[in-house]
Amino acid sequence: MDYDKLIERLHKEAYGSDIEELLLESATALFTLRAENEKLRTELEQAKQERDAAIDCIYKIMEEENK
Repeated sequence: MDYDKLIERLHKEAYGSDIEELLLESATALFTLRAENEKLRTELEQAKQERDAAIDCIYKIMEEENK
């Protein structure tokens, strides 16, 4: 979905006869964005956990080398 075009239509047609279709498209776009946002948050959390695990591993290797 082209969000820029949808936003433009919202601005132009907010008071048009086509309002039900426009509202449905807007709701669908918001739902899609929310789902994509949640997926990205999950991926970010996973990346943070992997980063933290890698940092812990590096510290353990450094400790072993200093013994």
